[in-house]
This record gives sequence, structure tokens and C-alpha cells, in this order.
Amino acid sequence: MPGATQRRHGVGTVEVNVFVAQQRGRSLMSLALDEALYRLVSALQRRSLRKGMFGTPMIVSSSDLIGHRIISTGHFESREIEGFDFILADPRGAIGEDIDWTGSFVDVGANIGIYSIRYGARFERTFAVEANPLTFDILKANLSLADVGTVTPICSGASDRQGTASLQVPTAGLLGWARLGEDIDWQARSVTIPVAPLDDLLDAQGPRSRVSLMKIDVEGHERQVLLGARRILERDAPVVFYEALSGADGQACSRILLDAGYDGFFTLKRPLNVLAPWRAQPVRFEAVDPARIDAAPLICAIKRGAAKAVA
Repeated sequence: MPGATQRRHGVGTVEVNVFVAQQRGRSLMSLALDEALYRLVSALQRRSLRKGMFGTPMIVSSSDLIGHRIISTGHFESREIEGFDFILADPRGAIGEDIDWTGSFVDVGANIGIYSIRYGARFERTFAVEANPLTFDILKANLSLADVGTVTPICSGASDRQGTASLQVPTAGLLGWARLGEDIDWQARSVTIPVAPLDDLLDAQGPRSRVSLMKIDVEGHERQVLLGARRILERDAPVVFYEALSGADGQACSRILLDAGYDGFFTLKRPLNVLAPWRAQPVRFEAVDPARIDAAPLICAIKRGAAKAVA
């Protein structure tokens, strides 16, 4: 063994090998620093559980940006989560429309379950679609921890065709960066996964209520997801939130939604009052021209008058 001295001791009929590490000791300073960092992270984790947005412990990757944020603050994508909270509690105040939220929630690109766990119990059924098999295992564990029995996890890529595809999974453990296609600029390994239109994925789950809310965050594959969800869009007219990695991506998605009859598009904004930073800074929905959509974490699209709230 490099860097070690091997000593052999005969103990009766048993020979024991003892390896003595050479020059591998830890200084008192490094041990003390380790302990201090551990105590700091433990304190942050306790605070995140107490003040976080999930109300339950979550399993995260220690090398993932989502994990770093949740461990240290208990929050992730707080603007987007607060936007969901707002529109679900007061759709007329958020977008000027009454919405019937009875039905199903479809979380495409569910990742480790952030949205499915927070909102799953609110809907009759929630479908958490996650393409990365490794992330899917963590998603299932988190759903079990949260005990959200209304959520059905689906391990597949949602796309515009039936078959298989190559998912590029970062080797550095950044679970949220996995994407279909070859357009990447980081080290990754290729994983072959099944893909299918979202229409077919949900039909395979058996009878269900109408889809009233859909979130799509799949690292540039949003257009294909929407193309494979035409029956859902035309029949159920759900409120759709989708990511736009670029203005071109966002506008391509908006054209599909316009063809399906969607006529209201919004971005989520949090105007900051620098003159009174101690005051709450609420999120608001800001109408946007679908032909001028820019890159945004989530854009909201609605079909006006299609889903009136139940009296």
C-alpha cells in the first residue's frame, strides 16, 4: 500500500495485517475547522427545517445547487414558489381570472419533488414526471418521507414522440442540469431513457380528472413536451408554467400555446423597494407579449375563460 508500512503480527494461528499510515495525520487545526463547519451546517439545516417552504426533511445531493440552497435556507426558487402560492390562493388577484383548481397537477421535470411535495396534496392527483433515473430514485424517497399519497411518480422523458433518447447527465452531480440532446458544455455521461408524448404517459395511468395545472421545467425540451401534450392542452386547458432558457425557446413554446387557444401570458416579477428593504417584497404576475418573451425561469400561460372557478 503506497504511503503505509505493513506490520504482521502472529496471533495464534491467525495472522493479522496492520497498516500504519505514514504522513497522513490530521492537524488539530484542521480537525477543529471540520467540527466548526459541521456545527454550522447542522445549525443551518435545523433553521431550514423550521423556516423552510417544504415542512418536511428532504433528501438532496450534496454536490447539487438545489441541495446547497435547501440545506442552507430551506428554500428554492422562492419567487416561482411564491407565484404558485399566489395564483392557487387568489387567481383573480394574480391574473384577473377565476380558475377551477379541482383536478390534476402535472409536474414535468419534477426533479427531487420540490413542487410535487409542496402542492401534491392540494390536487386530486399529481403526476411527477422525471427523466433522470438517479434523480427519480431521490424523488421517490422524498415522496415517501413527505407521505404525499396523491402523487404518482413516472420515470420517463416527456417528448413529442415514442421511443428512446440519450439523456446527458452531469458527472459532477448537478441533477437539475440533465438534459436531452447534445447541446451541453459540461462533462456528462449519456443515459438511454424511454420517451413518450405526455398525452400517452398520462393515458397509461388510467382514468383521471382533467389537468388543471401543468409545470414544465426540462432544460430546453419544453417545446417538445408541449407538442406531445396537444390533447391535454385542447381538452383540459390547464394553466401552464414553462421554463424558457432563451427568448427563442420561450417564443417557440408560446406559438404552440397560441395555436392551442392560449391568450394570456405572464412573467413572475418581484419589484424590490430599496428605500424600504425591511418591507415584504411580494411577487406579482406581469402580462407579456408572447412574441416578445425573453428568457425566464417560469412563464405562465392561460386560456382566458376556459377554467372558471367552481361556485
